[in-house]
Amino acid sequence: ATVWAADPDNPDLEHSALRFAYSPGTPPQGVSGKLAFCNLGRPGEFPAGVSGFIALIERGDISYAEKAANAKAAGALAEVIYNTEDTWLAEGASLGATGDWLPTVSVSRAIGMHLRGLGSVTAVVTAPIGGGDIDAPLAWDLTTGSRDILVGVIDTGIDYTHEDLAANMWT
Repeated sequence: ATVWAADPDNPDLEHSALRFAYSPGTPPQGVSGKLAFCNLGRPGEFPAGVSGFIALIERGDISYAEKAANAKAAGALAEVIYNTEDTWLAEGASLGATGDWLPTVSVSRAIGMHLRGLGSVTAVVTAPIGGGDIDAPLAWDLTTGSRDILVGVIDTGIDYTHEDLAANMWT
């Protein structure tokens, strides 16, 4: 995932981001809109009249799911949540469950503060489905599979004696 914002000092800068678990993806070209700082994402913290914007929200106070629901209710197209510490949000940050969410990505505090300093500029959030994770919980909402399907796992760290796997392992 990435976030690009119209930075007059560095127009080609595209920031790395992480897509939240359960967040929908974006089209390949991303989602574009004006960036709007929305504080902690609580109701009433979204600027009036900014339907169609990308919400820039600081981590803290309320859950990620509440931030996402509030951003959607305010008319946002996507949201970027930035950490309050110098580190990234943990990979696998989650909206908690499947739902009617906006594309939601996280960035580090430094990136979030940089974006915030740009003001209301055009931004593009790109969060395609696919990549480093397999989104298994999302897939399980669609199907839990079939005994007719074989899955090969190439990994030296699998615990083939685990109770959930042992009866179905080939060694």
